[in-house]
Amino acid sequence: MNLAGKTRYALGVLGLVLSIGSFAWVIRALAQGGLDAGGQAGVLSFGAGVLGLVFGAPALHMSSQALRLQRDDPTAITRRLATSVRVAERANRQRLVGSSASMIDVNFRLVPEVSQAVFTPTATGPATAATGHLFAIVEYYLPWRPNRLLITGSSGAGKTIAAGDLVLRLLAARAESDPVPVRLTLTGWPEDRDFEGWLVRRLTEVYELPVRDALALVDARLVLPVLDGLDEMDPAASTARPRAIAALGHLNRYIDEHADSGGRPGALILTCRTDAYTDLAARDHRLATAARIVLDDVLVVQGVDYLQRRGVDATRWAPVTATLAAAPGGTLARALSTPWRLNLAVTVYEEHTLAPDGRKIFAREPADLLHLASPGAVRDHLLGLMIPAAVAVRPDHNGRPQYRSGQVHAWLRTLALYLDDNRATGRSVAGRPLPGTDLILHELWPLAGDRRVRAIHALGTCVVGMAMIVGLWIPGTGSTIAGRIIATVVLALIGALGTIHAWFKVWPIPAWFDLEGLRTVERRRRAALGLVVALVLALVVGLELGFLFGLAIGLAVALLGWLRAAVSGSSDDAARFAHPRDLPRANLAVTLALGIGGGVCLGLVGTLVSGLGFGLTVACGYALMVGIAGSRNVVFAAWVHLGTHQLPWRLGRFLNWATEAELLRVAGTAYQFRHRELQEWLTRTPPV
Repeated sequence: MNLAGKTRYALGVLGLVLSIGSFAWVIRALAQGGLDAGGQAGVLSFGAGVLGLVFGAPALHMSSQALRLQRDDPTAITRRLATSVRVAERANRQRLVGSSASMIDVNFRLVPEVSQAVFTPTATGPATAATGHLFAIVEYYLPWRPNRLLITGSSGAGKTIAAGDLVLRLLAARAESDPVPVRLTLTGWPEDRDFEGWLVRRLTEVYELPVRDALALVDARLVLPVLDGLDEMDPAASTARPRAIAALGHLNRYIDEHADSGGRPGALILTCRTDAYTDLAARDHRLATAARIVLDDVLVVQGVDYLQRRGVDATRWAPVTATLAAAPGGTLARALSTPWRLNLAVTVYEEHTLAPDGRKIFAREPADLLHLASPGAVRDHLLGLMIPAAVAVRPDHNGRPQYRSGQVHAWLRTLALYLDDNRATGRSVAGRPLPGTDLILHELWPLAGDRRVRAIHALGTCVVGMAMIVGLWIPGTGSTIAGRIIATVVLALIGALGTIHAWFKVWPIPAWFDLEGLRTVERRRRAALGLVVALVLALVVGLELGFLFGLAIGLAVALLGWLRAAVSGSSDDAARFAHPRDLPRANLAVTLALGIGGGVCLGLVGTLVSGLGFGLTVACGYALMVGIAGSRNVVFAAWVHLGTHQLPWRLGRFLNWATEAELLRVAGTAYQFRHRELQEWLTRTPPV
């Protein structure tokens, strides 16, 4: 919106505010029994407000229409989406590669497939499709018709890094009419949901596109899906891989549905571990009409080049580079043959402190790697140093470590064992499969036992309700017997409903305040109903107890109704939040707001009827019961910290720290271990 449009919009809003304020002033003047000089001024201000409304409302409408037209422009939509994706992928690459932006230019080769895309060489692209390298992957990808690429490789080969780098390079080379590459993880895709519907939902959740804009982009093929982790969709114990098979079926139908789209029918990029895809292909489940490449191991010359670009001391690393060059197929070369392992080695062996004169004092020497007997021993050695290195380089503001290495190891191992058990057994709670890779903060409570947590949750709600009821009958609350009986019945009913909800609602639906949602017809009706109820209560109480009492009750109920109308909640829409810790915070804010708001309403009624002490008791009872009934995460955190000491009290803060320490990574609304190798090592290695 230009400056003139913003000015008209601001004037329109100002006119509405003046009108509402002037109207409230007139009502107040009339309620006082007449129009004195101040009342006459209020009437005049009301007229001025009406004039502001008359002139401001059309301007507000026109500017909002202009803004809507601007938002509907496909070029503007794709430009905004491309900017958001670029910012997200740069941050993600920084987390994956580490504290340095250096990357390894890994080679790859084409794997012939039964159903393969057609390579059409261009003047600027490679002459042959047989081989390529990561830094020229865009030039390799674009000549394929259709633009469908399958990236495979071993664990740690750099598939996710390659996919993210391809996204950034495609964005850098993108013209206005080209689709926007968007990388999404497949682990949360329900196999019974069609691909395009899931893609639209993820665009609205992750990048906050309006549903209408996301639908338009997907229908116009202006989104290039980059899908990561086909091999991680099923539990480790599941050799049948039903979810991966279902996903391939949807992706193959996606190309059939878009066969008439010229050069981009069903264009997409997919990553999968080589062994997992080989198993799927052996049962005739493949990505149709796609080019499949496999990432090669890191060559010695590439590893040495990587070390030089990371700026390490060549003298310290000379024994390692000499061994790699002398024995390209030896123990050390095989152990450091993936970008993940090579980057891990640099991370743990570059840990240092500074001497008073500025010299680096390193914690360990790379030559230690030469004394390990097998690639597995090198792997475990590096993983064992990863947590101490992460703790050492991230002290608090006082220069002390925020956590001890043993604590971090134990807490991460608890989470890894939980995920490993889920993957090994494929267990579910109330029909929902528990994740094997994703740590979703508001859904971690089954870690402490699904029945145990629900029982403690229900018991806590019941105990608080009973305590508040007992408090009503303490002498000195200032209420009549009839008033106490009525309040007892109300609180008992609320407590019973909260207890039932805590036990039988196995997966509480997260909620948050969504002010944009008030634009929908359903939310407006809900808000209007709340205002009507507030008006009726205000009139009834005002006639009986006076204008001020009626006004207080009316405002409190109106505010509570507006808050309730602004609440949105859906397990499907939870991924709209940019960071995993945001949704639990938003849900806690809703719980507190509704609990305190409802408590204020009931407390006002109790105060007006039976005095302040009685009103406070009712208000506190309602707020506490609603707060506990809607806070299963708090119950879970208290149990695992105070009862079992398995996890820290502020779990979200710890997971965020672990992400910054590059032990975890963020994928949508979930935390994941930085690499599968770290997760597996933690499950088999208790802290010392």
